[in-house]
Amino acid sequence: MSLYIRKLGLEEGREIYQMFEELPAEENGFINPAAGKNRDEFQEWLKRADACSRQTEILDGWKVPETIFVFFEDDRPVGFGKLRHCLTDRLLEEGGNTGYCIRPSERNRGLGKKFLARLVEEGKKMGMDSFLLIIHNDNQPSLQVALANGGQIQKITKDRNYIWIGAGMTKVYFVRHAQPDHGWEEDRTRPLTEEGKRDSKIVMDTLREKEFKGGRTDMQWLATEDIQLKKGTYGDWRALYKNILSREESAQHMLWSPVLDEEHARKNIRKTIEFQKSHDAWLVYEKGSGQAIGWAGVDGAEKNTWEDSVWSDTGIAIGPDFTGKGYGKQILQCLIRYVFGEKRADRFRVSCRSKNAAARALCQSLGFSCVDTETKTDPHNGEEYVLEYYELERRGKS
Repeated sequence: MSLYIRKLGLEEGREIYQMFEELPAEENGFINPAAGKNRDEFQEWLKRADACSRQTEILDGWKVPETIFVFFEDDRPVGFGKLRHCLTDRLLEEGGNTGYCIRPSERNRGLGKKFLARLVEEGKKMGMDSFLLIIHNDNQPSLQVALANGGQIQKITKDRNYIWIGAGMTKVYFVRHAQPDHGWEEDRTRPLTEEGKRDSKIVMDTLREKEFKGGRTDMQWLATEDIQLKKGTYGDWRALYKNILSREESAQHMLWSPVLDEEHARKNIRKTIEFQKSHDAWLVYEKGSGQAIGWAGVDGAEKNTWEDSVWSDTGIAIGPDFTGKGYGKQILQCLIRYVFGEKRADRFRVSCRSKNAAARALCQSLGFSCVDTETKTDPHNGEEYVLEYYELERRGKS
């Protein structure tokens, strides 16, 4: 079996045309630009595609240079891929700079993995050093292909995974906020508007948060569209004090007592920072506001089993002003990904008081099963309560 890749040409035969005919017009966000065209229209499109690959500037404020490649197996076309030569702020959110598609009759044979690797090689020859794939959450085959090619998940939203291949960073062009009269090739020196500078800083700060550990990033497991779990800093003490530590309702189902003054809040954050240095524990940040709104953590209980942190009965605590927004579920989903993905555990165990109806419903909604109960005494008021233990097994464990 001979596999190779080449740039789409100005003139292509019937086999290439038939491949584009077989491919869907749109699938999982990937567009087939030749869909529905007759032979004459197809030939005209080939000319436009070739011209686009030779562009030296961004046209109409959004049309970036793009090269299309065709994948071959034993001289038979089996798919195609796209490489955009640069990224705009819009493409960072929608589209990315790398995409591919295998014709339906040739799928489930591992060709996607092999041809994505070749597409990346072609991109490097063109001077690209990073490749952004934006993959729908329900498109698991493409997600696995990207990860198998060294992809790192930068962030996960409600419907998409943002995956970067390559340790470097492709040039980013903030087209909407660039001062006029400057071509995109001058991007390193051209002036930006104040709004453009702010946007640039946001993107750069986001990418700098990628802390590599064991070939993966913490962001792969510990971030969603709305929240992020990160190690705390001293400057977080005020937000924690306001949002959760001083709130009696937050401690209602926990083993900790409310903090009643700022001095104790400062002491608390110092202890928290020290604790987090040697534990799998984090503060929870709301992305929209950037403030710390709670905490979460896990511990290795026994071989192949991890459980919620000793910090509280649930391992998750968020301030009352931030409940009812789905944050608790997103936090627990992050911990599940971390325990099964980073720690490779077989089981994840959490606990909550039987009277904490919201926590019980949350566990059940994510597939946890109640495996045990235990009667305990609250050290603060001497009252007895029932602690329920829930367990989730990793799918596909041997």
